[in-house]
Amino acid sequence: MHVRTVVDVYHRRSAKVWPSGAGPWREEDAMRGTRHRAAACAVGILLLTAAATAALTSGCRDESDPNYWIGKLEDSVWRVEALGRLDRMFSDLLRDNNNDRTAQPVAEFIDNIGGELIKAYSAPYMSGEGGGSEDVTSRNKIITLLSQMETPAALPVYQSALEDVSGTKIQRANTAAEAVARFCRDRESKFPPPPAKRDAQWRERCSAAEGTIPMLVSAINTVNEARGERGSNAENTGDEDALMRSATSALGNILLGNPESSHRAAGIAEMIEILETPDTAQDMAVNMLALMML
Repeated sequence: MHVRTVVDVYHRRSAKVWPSGAGPWREEDAMRGTRHRAAACAVGILLLTAAATAALTSGCRDESDPNYWIGKLEDSVWRVEALGRLDRMFSDLLRDNNNDRTAQPVAEFIDNIGGELIKAYSAPYMSGEGGGSEDVTSRNKIITLLSQMETPAALPVYQSALEDVSGTKIQRANTAAEAVARFCRDRESKFPPPPAKRDAQWRERCSAAEGTIPMLVSAINTVNEARGERGSNAENTGDEDALMRSATSALGNILLGNPESSHRAAGIAEMIEILETPDTAQDMAVNMLALMML
């Protein structure tokens, strides 16, 4: 009679597959493993389906919608691209409407997207308030965009930028002064409109910009003081000359369109001082601008 031994049992069940060194499986163990693997596969399929759905959903974005790019401004990785897209959108829209900023599509873009850009300019993720670092390049770009829109709602942004001309911020102040000068000039040239075109609308723009006069005067004085501190024979830097040109132009444009301004005396006194500054200290174009404005 054959006695069943452990070895016999081992060999009989060796036909079943089991992990190396784990011993023989029972039938129910095998079935349980199969069920576990099936459940795991089902979960994996669900996860992959959800991921694919999310990818498809995010892929269905409307890049022609300016609000999509406004939403991207909070992401520093996308910020430059977003501002570039918004710039091109506005340029195309303006061109398609014969450069008429009062046309409904253009006016709506200025009101909605211009308003969002103004908010973004002062937002902590852009200004650096709250512990972050200021995105100087993007804020400069926003000022340039707003200047193209020529909206009076952006004037507080320009005033804020003109308040600090220290270090590299002088470039942003220059961009703001250029925006003010553009706001109060003939839209077909870089100069104030001729007498025949000095209509009520232009005068209203100049009147709205009156509040920037103290900031423009202060910026000009800061440049002159900084040059004086470097010595009697010092010259303006390139950035200082650029700011002097744009600030003088803005100052003259505002006063021309708003002769009753309460800041008129201070503005004229500043331009006389600019005119009397020797061209060895500043770009002669600044002197010529002051002379023309007077």
